[in-house]
Amino acid sequence: MFTSFSVSPFLASIQASVKYGAVPGALRRRLFHSRAELLMRHGVRMLSRGHVVVTNRLHGMILSMLLGIPHFVSDTRQGKIGAFHATWLAESMPGVMCDTESDALRRAADLAARLAGNSAYAAG
Repeated sequence: MFTSFSVSPFLASIQASVKYGAVPGALRRRLFHSRAELLMRHGVRMLSRGHVVVTNRLHGMILSMLLGIPHFVSDTRQGKIGAFHATWLAESMPGVMCDTESDALRRAADLAARLAGNSAYAAG
């Protein structure tokens, strides 16, 4: 299931004011941090719904790692995820990178089926 984040009209008007400099610096920073925290919580809730994550987004991969959720990643044309993985994770997480999105989906489905068959995991 995919979800999207929508902002209220009130928050949208504040964002527009902030964008055009109508809000003083200290308040602008507070609004920015509040919105960042709101988006982070939304991302954590969304990723935490599943037992396995498939993504082609760097921050989705990082949040999955921090949350301890098994994940499979396919790179984008820019190669940002592959470069990050090669630099920081190649030795500690060799099976995470997938050549294609369909490979990532297949591997995630296999892992989800194995996890579902593990009664100790399913109970938790």
